[in-house]
Amino acid sequence: NSNPNSISTINPEPTEESQTGSNTPDDLTMGQENALKSALSYLKSSAFSASGLIKQLEFVGYSHEDAQFAVDNCGADWQEQANLQAESYLKSSAFSRAKLIGQLEHDGFSHEDAQLAVDNCGADWREQAHLKAESYLKSSAFSRDKLIGQLEHDGFSHDEAVFGVEEAGYTETGNTSNTQSQDTK
Repeated sequence: NSNPNSISTINPEPTEESQTGSNTPDDLTMGQENALKSALSYLKSSAFSASGLIKQLEFVGYSHEDAQFAVDNCGADWQEQANLQAESYLKSSAFSRAKLIGQLEHDGFSHEDAQLAVDNCGADWREQAHLKAESYLKSSAFSRDKLIGQLEHDGFSHDEAVFGVEEAGYTETGNTSNTQSQDTK
């Protein structure tokens, strides 16, 4: 389920079973209660790793203890959050499989959650290479070989990089032509 508001992604109301220690909904501190409300609000609008959500809550002024309490009790499915974050990244930019895993890990997701999210995101890595090649060509001039090398440096396989470069307009001889007919490609 890719809806960040779905019940499988977050539990909007903490339950007694989800509380840590002896806290019950009636004996939460104001800091815990407000941090939990903030955590749930953040999770409705964006995907977070547990550590990323703690950092965000601390950034807006909650103590580490209250932020940790909120993360421990918000009911988030961190694997689903990794899935949502991977999908979000792919909507805004082109990534190789390796770079997307690395980005998710940088965001605080475990290697396992990042890998599962990337494996399940449905990305066509050859098409991602094509989009990345086009992005590079919009901002800089590249020879065919240097563009292939840049894409490989970005984590694309050689075959993905060649596909991306050719789809972006470089032919095997290194000439660019976006007006070639399908018969001559």
